Amino acid sequence: MRFILVLLVITVLSVQCSVTKKVPDLHLFGAKKNVVVLLEHASFRPQSDYLTKHLSRFLDKTIEVQETSKSDQMALVLRYQDTIIADQFTIHATENKLLFEAKSSAGMQQALNFFLIHILEYIPYSHRKSLLSYSSKSIPVNYQHSSKAPAFTYRVPYFIENYNDDFRAIHQTQTLDDSWGLWGHNIPKRIQMSPNMFAETNGVRSDEQLCFSSPELYLALVAMVKSSQSENPDAGKFMIMPLDNSNACTCSSCLKKGNTPRNASPAVFDLINKLALRFSKLEFFGSAYLSTKSPPDFQLKQNVGVMFTTMDFPKGIALENSAARSALLHQIELWKQKTQNIFIWDYVIHFDNYLTTFPTVLSTALNLQWYQQLGISGVFLHGSEEMYTAFSDLKAFLYAELLMDPQANLESLKVIFFKNFYPNTAHLLQPYYSRCEMNSLNSSQNLDIYGGMKQHIKKYLDAADLFNVLDSLNREYENCSNEEKENLNPLLSALYFQKLEIYRTQGIRDFGLLEKDTENESWRIKSQVQEDYENWRKYRELTAFEVLNESGLKVSDYENHWEKILLQRSWDNVLYSNVPRFISQPDEDYADASMLTDGAVGFLDYYNNWLISTKNLLHIQIETHEVLSGKYSLEMNFLQDKRHKIYLPKSISIKYNGTQTDIPLISTDRNHNQTIYNFQYELDIRELEILELIINKQEVFQDFATACDEIRLVPIK
Repeated sequence: MRFILVLLVITVLSVQCSVTKKVPDLHLFGAKKNVVVLLEHASFRPQSDYLTKHLSRFLDKTIEVQETSKSDQMALVLRYQDTIIADQFTIHATENKLLFEAKSSAGMQQALNFFLIHILEYIPYSHRKSLLSYSSKSIPVNYQHSSKAPAFTYRVPYFIENYNDDFRAIHQTQTLDDSWGLWGHNIPKRIQMSPNMFAETNGVRSDEQLCFSSPELYLALVAMVKSSQSENPDAGKFMIMPLDNSNACTCSSCLKKGNTPRNASPAVFDLINKLALRFSKLEFFGSAYLSTKSPPDFQLKQNVGVMFTTMDFPKGIALENSAARSALLHQIELWKQKTQNIFIWDYVIHFDNYLTTFPTVLSTALNLQWYQQLGISGVFLHGSEEMYTAFSDLKAFLYAELLMDPQANLESLKVIFFKNFYPNTAHLLQPYYSRCEMNSLNSSQNLDIYGGMKQHIKKYLDAADLFNVLDSLNREYENCSNEEKENLNPLLSALYFQKLEIYRTQGIRDFGLLEKDTENESWRIKSQVQEDYENWRKYRELTAFEVLNESGLKVSDYENHWEKILLQRSWDNVLYSNVPRFISQPDEDYADASMLTDGAVGFLDYYNNWLISTKNLLHIQIETHEVLSGKYSLEMNFLQDKRHKIYLPKSISIKYNGTQTDIPLISTDRNHNQTIYNFQYELDIRELEILELIINKQEVFQDFATACDEIRLVPIK
C-alpha cells in the first residue's frame, strides 16, 4: 500500500513537472547568430528575394539566400509542400530552423507577410524599423501556424491606403477598378442615354430614374459590357443599380414585370438575369437598396449576386445583439432564397465630416463575425478613396486584417501598427484611439454616417481626453523623424479640427468657444482658441486638404468662417442660457430649444448648430432674465441649402411691447444653392419680459425646412 502511495506521488509530481515545464524558445536573431534564407524550391525565388530585402533592412546587415545551411546558422526555410491547399501555408519551428511551407507562390508570399507582420511585428510598407528589438526576438521551438481560407472572397477596405500596390499585395484586398466593369449608380456615365431609357411616372418620362425594361437600355449595356471586357478583361463584375433615389419606373412594360411606384426590383433583376444569361462567365450584381430593397419573386441566375447595403441600420454597435437584428436577418434570409452570392456594403466613416475619428472598428469586427456566420461572401467597407479621413491609415490596416479573419487580435494589431508608423508617439496615439473605440462600443447611441458633432461627443469623444492628448502630441512633434511627421500631419490636422468643432458646437457650454468676463459681464473667445486655430492651419497646410466632406465643403470656406466670423465678431447677447419655449411642434430630432441661445453659431454644414423646422413653422417664446428696456439689435442667421431642401424663410414675426411686427427677409442670395443670411432688426423696447418670434416659410416651400441658429439680443450703446 505504501509503495502504491509513493508511486502515485511520483506520478503526480512528474505530471506537474511536465505541465509546468517551459517550452524552450527559438531565438530568431542575435548579434552572433548568422541568419540565412534557405531556398529549397526554385519557384520561390521571388519570395526569397522579398524576404531577404526586408530582413536586411531591419537587421542592418546583408542576408544571403542559400541552398543548404550549417548547424550554427538560423535558417528560414522556404519549402514546397504538395499537400497544402493552394494559396495557403504553414509555418512551424524546429531547433535553428523556421520552416515556411506552401504549394504556390501566392501561398508562400502570404506566409512571409504573416511572418513579418504577426511574428516580427513589422509592416513591410511602413518602410521603417519598428520599435521592437529584433536581436532578442524569439518564438517557442514548437511554434506552429496554419493559415485559414479568407473569411470573405471579396474584400475591399475602401480607403486611399488600399490604392497602394504593396498594401494590396500584402493584404490580398481588391479595388473597385480591378474588379468592376461597372459600379454603383453610374450607368448614365458609361452609356449614351436616349429618352426611352428613362423612367416613366404617370405617363411622363424623367431623367431622375431609369427604365430597366427598356430594350434600348439592355442593348446599350450589352455593348458596354463587351467594350469593358475588351479594355479590362480582369474586371469581371458589373453592378446594375438604379439612380440614387427611391423612384421606380411605372411604364406599361415595367408594370407587367411587377414594378410598383417604389419597387423596381422586378424590372431591374429581370434585366440583370438577361445580362447574366448573355455573359455566363461574368458576374452581375444588383443592390438591396432603396427601390430594390426587396428581392424579386423569381430566382436569380448562378452568376448573379446582390450587394446588400446597411444604410438603414445603425452604425457603431454590434448588430447581432441590437434591436435591428431581426429586421436585418429577415432581409438577408429573403435574399438568400434567391442567391447565395451576397455581398455586404457597409459604411465606416462619417460622410459629413471626414476628419472625425468615427471609431467603429470594434463594432465592425463583431458584425463581420456575424456576416461570416450568415454565409456572406464579400464585403465592401465604404470609406473614402478621395482623401485622408481621420485614422484612415490605421483603419485600412485593421479592416484588411479583419476581412481575412474577423477574429483577428485587434489590440495586438493596433500596437504593431502604431509602433511601425508612429514610433515616437505610439504611447499616446494607441491608447487614445483604443479609448475612443471602447467608448463607442460601450455606448448604445447610434453613430450616424451623416450627423453633427454633438452625436460624436455623446458616443465616444471625450473632450478633455482629446485636448490633453493633443497638447502632448504637439510637444512631441519636434522630436519625431521626418517620416513620422509626414504621418502625423494629416492626423494632427484631423484632431485639431475636432477640437475646433468642439469649441464651435459647445458655445458657452463646457469646452466651448466662449467664456464670461466677470469684470464687465461680457462674453469673449477663450485665449487658447486662437492658438488652436493656428495649429490647425499649420498642420492642414502641410497636408493640403481642400474639402472636408462628401458634399465637397471647402476648407477655404471653413477657415473664412473662423477668421471673419468666429474670431472677429462681438459675442454680447443678453439671452444666453435663456432657454426658449416651443409654441409650435418641433421636429423630433430638433426638440432642444436651448441650442438657440447657447453661443453656437451656424456654418454651411446644416448638421451642426442649426435648429431645423421641417413640417411646421418655428414659433417660440423667450423669457428674459430681467426686465429689459432701451434699444436692442435682434439678430439671427438663416441657412439656405437647396441640396438638403432647406430654404430661407419669408419673414420674421416679432411680438414685443404688446404688438406684432412682420419683417420680410430681403436677400440678394435667394437663388444661391448654399448661403447664410444674417437677419438684423432694431427693437425699441419699453419693458420686455417675453420675446415671441415666428419664422414664416415661403409659400412655395411650405413642405420644406427652415434652419436658424442663435437668437441674439444685443444692447445698442
